Amino acid sequence: MPPRDLPSRPWTIRTGIEHNTEAGVTVRKASLLMVITVCFVLACILADAAPLIQKDASEDASIEAMLVKARAYCRRLDRAALDFVCREEVKEKTNAMPRPASATMFIQTTNNSLSSGVVRVQPAPPESFSTTTYLYDYQYVRKGTDVRERRDLVKKDGEDVVKADTRIETLHFKFAEVLFGPSLLLGQEAAEGHVYRLLKTEKVKGEKAAVIDCASRAMGAAGGYGGKAWVRITDGAVLKIEWDPTTFGGFFEVIAVADKFKMKPKIKSETEFGVERNGIRFPSLDLTEEAYTAGGQSIYTRSIITAKYFDYKFFTVETASEIRRP
Repeated sequence: MPPRDLPSRPWTIRTGIEHNTEAGVTVRKASLLMVITVCFVLACILADAAPLIQKDASEDASIEAMLVKARAYCRRLDRAALDFVCREEVKEKTNAMPRPASATMFIQTTNNSLSSGVVRVQPAPPESFSTTTYLYDYQYVRKGTDVRERRDLVKKDGEDVVKADTRIETLHFKFAEVLFGPSLLLGQEAAEGHVYRLLKTEKVKGEKAAVIDCASRAMGAAGGYGGKAWVRITDGAVLKIEWDPTTFGGFFEVIAVADKFKMKPKIKSETEFGVERNGIRFPSLDLTEEAYTAGGQSIYTRSIITAKYFDYKFFTVETASEIRRP
């Protein structure tokens, strides 16, 4: 069917009484004024609603939104110009007992005979642990591709020590560049090596955070670290990480110790980023506890390493101008 011809004159509003041309023009002007008024009112409403829309986006805790925010944060972290110093206090508690003490539980049978039952690990007495405390002056500088990291040991077990530009002297687990842990799990380069899953949302010291499981697709450091990350909902900053120790390089050594004890490894490792400057979170605590279990409450703790970071002095914390908060 061909299109209908459009009328040759403007439409006029009819109410059962024929309007003359002049009246029709007046009505058209009034209608146009009404349309303009309505458009103006709608524009004002949308302008007022824009901050609400932006606020809703900043509070979007879906896995898709959180990954976008977290990767943007990791880009800022990886490209930031940094120059700061702090104190790093490292405590290593080591169990002096070479292997877990055990006691066999005996079960009395119906004929009053005794038969051996479950072998339970006895908790190590406090006196079996020795503690070594190291206090370092830690400095980190990064400007472009120039990176300098330095530790000066100033105290050991409370005694003054002068040992410049040294490494952490712990006997068991080692750690380095804790600051960049978020990028190992949530950075752009880590994306293909991980499977992400939103576990829940909760508060971390008053901050709303999404808890994201970052499962490594491969084992060992070569395949990428794994763990759970507490990511601030508003901007993707990482507040805390619980590491998956099975993805640590050298975890086979832990397996060997567990086989020797005929137990299973029970390793706990986490990092807290409790200091913030210019939108970048800095570490405040790093903890690794090496323990082994025979099931239930039977636990043998072999070592505990705690690193605390405090007395920060910031000289430069600058992010690239083209990197914006989401």
